[in-house]
Amino acid sequence: PMQEKAPQKETLTTKSKSISVILGAGNQPTLTLFDILQRTLVHQEVVLAKHHPLRPHLLAPYSIVLEPLIKRGFVEQVLDESIPATVEILSHPSVGHVHITGSLATDKAVRSTIAKSKPHLSSEEIDAMVSSELGASTPFILTDGEYTEEEIIHAARILVFSKKLNGGCNCLDTQVIIMSKGWKQKDNFRNALYDELKRQPNQPSYYPGSRERAKQMVQVYRDLGEERVKVIECDKTTGAVHNKSDNVTVVECGTPGEAGYEDSAIKMEAFGPVLSIVELPAAVNGQEFLNSVAVPFVNNKTNIFGSLSITLVAPGTYDAKAVDFAVEAIEYGTISVNTPNFLGWLSACRGGVWCAHPAAPGRESGAGYCGNQYKVSAPAKTVVRGSILAKAPIFDGAKPAPKVVIDAMVIMDCSHSTYVGIIRILFFFFVTLTKKILSPLMPSTDKIKSD
Repeated sequence: PMQEKAPQKETLTTKSKSISVILGAGNQPTLTLFDILQRTLVHQEVVLAKHHPLRPHLLAPYSIVLEPLIKRGFVEQVLDESIPATVEILSHPSVGHVHITGSLATDKAVRSTIAKSKPHLSSEEIDAMVSSELGASTPFILTDGEYTEEEIIHAARILVFSKKLNGGCNCLDTQVIIMSKGWKQKDNFRNALYDELKRQPNQPSYYPGSRERAKQMVQVYRDLGEERVKVIECDKTTGAVHNKSDNVTVVECGTPGEAGYEDSAIKMEAFGPVLSIVELPAAVNGQEFLNSVAVPFVNNKTNIFGSLSITLVAPGTYDAKAVDFAVEAIEYGTISVNTPNFLGWLSACRGGVWCAHPAAPGRESGAGYCGNQYKVSAPAKTVVRGSILAKAPIFDGAKPAPKVVIDAMVIMDCSHSTYVGIIRILFFFFVTLTKKILSPLMPSTDKIKSD
């Protein structure tokens, strides 16, 4: 929890006879469901959820999952019709709270709409009415320690998994690599990075405008010289069609304070296949790079956009106390150490918090927080720690978990106890194995239809 700085403000709970409006996310199918459950079960509000125009198909499965709440009149769903229709919803006098998953532009537009429809409210009251989960130019800090070849490969693997997840169309998409200009192994890491970008399949950067935005961001660096841009060709994709626009492009920002430094790629959220590298000046006077250079750089919001999440990797020989000090000092809502940062969002489903850091100015990465089901007072950040880099990462885009393992994990997660989960998983394995054994003896569906 925050002690010295202002704590993260709790999002407003609506007054009696008011409703909470949720403007659904367009990039992930589970986010809107999480938001609905958060507002109904934690805040005990009546919710109207408007689905994103990219995901109208969620209305049907949500109707099944949320049936108990819908039957009791606590939840209602609507599809996106138009901007005027959305404005009409937000302007209704019964609306007491709005939650957004999206961009800072959307957050501003919603608050502006409410200000016009409720002129009696102050700007502070309007800000309190609107909670939002937005994005960032997510950093990935490489400590300047001595890495083994294996540790460098694993660090690159963690980074690329996070970069390519959902085609980069995530609020937690890794976007900015932070390293020391004086780090002796920086070229080794670059080579490992390029190899991993070729090894792990591309995922479609499907979100409207993502590919175009990436092209515009890259062009700024291409104009400075072709040596500032490297497109990593990958011949594998998880999509139905291989699209070259999904290849990740690495741009070199340079070093702050030196000629040629260009930071436009870290001053806005890419939300697509762009990865930038910043080489910060090496530490001086015997100071340590991580806490004397890297952490102050990412904490200063004039340097980089947003404060939602960050990843930090360190080799096994690195000073553990220095890592702990950095974790305490970093002003981001989620800090992941030696593991992908998306685990921070998953932790919010189990009691953690997912939010912008409360010390960050403005609302670049949002306002309020998701999660905190245990109602921890004044939460500042969630910290997720992975294993040592010497061990291969659990998450690898080139080696997805078998479907049966994912099904077993879902069963356990949906069980009320570990014992019940184990029993249900064993039964699931029994049914799956029985079907596999008996399937050669069963007539095919096509044959039955033809007969």
